[in-house]
Amino acid sequence: MAESSKIMKYVSLAVVHKFVPIALETFWPWGPAGLTFVNELGRRITSAIGDVQEASFLKQRLSLAVQRGNAASVLSTMTASAVINED
Repeated sequence: MAESSKIMKYVSLAVVHKFVPIALETFWPWGPAGLTFVNELGRRITSAIGDVQEASFLKQRLSLAVQRGNAASVLSTMTASAVINED
């Protein structure tokens, strides 16, 4: 459902660019189009570098980026004194 929403939101990009929605959440499965794209990108990185773990590393880095983004979103809603008082 998230992929469909992204496709509708960025439909104007598809006129000029190849648009692939990458929809992933911290604890939910990847969207099929994004997973296909990331797997192909990982395969190409592996082919260029020669390390068979590169596709896995790419997925791990993307998942970590989502987690960091979520943490930044949560922290930005707190006041400085609330963060200091928790320590």
